[in-house]
Amino acid sequence: MNPYTLRTLFLCSALLPPPALADTPTSLSIGYAEACPHMCPYDENKGFTTDIAKAVLEMQGWNVRFVALPWARVVANTNTGQLNAAISTGKNESPLLIYPTEELATQEDCFYGAAGDMWKPEGAHSFKIRKTIVFSGWVLEAPYREALGDQLYDSIFEKFSIDKDYHDRSVNLVIRKRMHAFWSDSTVFSYYQSKKTLEQTNQIKQLGCVHQQNLYIGFSPAHSKLSNKLAADFDLGMKAIRKSGQLTAILKKYGLSDWRK
Repeated sequence: MNPYTLRTLFLCSALLPPPALADTPTSLSIGYAEACPHMCPYDENKGFTTDIAKAVLEMQGWNVRFVALPWARVVANTNTGQLNAAISTGKNESPLLIYPTEELATQEDCFYGAAGDMWKPEGAHSFKIRKTIVFSGWVLEAPYREALGDQLYDSIFEKFSIDKDYHDRSVNLVIRKRMHAFWSDSTVFSYYQSKKTLEQTNQIKQLGCVHQQNLYIGFSPAHSKLSNKLAADFDLGMKAIRKSGQLTAILKKYGLSDWRK
C-alpha cells in the first residue's frame, strides 16, 4: 500500500471518537461509613442500605465496589467525583449530591445521655450550658448556627468523626461526665446497644429526638450526566425490589421491616 495512503488512514483514525463503551464505566465506587445496621463495613453482613444499593444497581448491570471511609471523607470524595456515590445520606446534610426520588432508609436524629439526666432537647437554645457531640454537617447544624451564632454553637457542640469508634468514644465521655450528650440515629444506637452488656446499656438513655428524615443514595455532581442516569435507574430498581419482596428479605436479615408499612 502507498505510504501516503497509510499515513492518511492513520490520521483519520486518530480523529475518530473513541468507542462509546470506553466512555461508559462498568463499575461504581460507593462510599460508606460505620453506622450499623445501615452500613457495616467491618461486619460479615455489610448493612441493609449497603445490601439495598448493591441489589438495585447490580440489577441495572453495574459492578459495585464499596469503599469504607470516615463519613466526612465519604461526602467530600463524592462531591469531587473520587467516588460515584454515598449511601445513607440526607438531602440537607449533603445538598450538592444528585438524588433519586426513592429513599433507601429513614433516620431519626436523637440525643443520648446519662441514665439520670432529665434534660430534653427542645430547640437550639435548650443546648446552652451543655456539651454535646455531633458530626460536621448534621441535619440541624445550619439552623442551630443561625439561632445561636457561630461562636456559641462551636462552644456547645463538639464535632466527632462518624467512624467505627464513634459510639464507644461518645458513650465513654458521657459516662466519665466529660460530655452531656451525643447525637445518634435511633435505629443505629439500638443496634449498638444490642451488642453491649446490660450494665453498659443501663448507663445511657435516649434524651429525646429532634428530627426525622429520609436517607438516600446520593450521586456525584462531578459526573452529572452519569449521576442523573443512575438516579433514574435507582428509582426503577428500588420499586422493583419492593414489589418482588427482595427488599423485605434484605431487611429481615437485620431484624427490620419496610419503613413504609
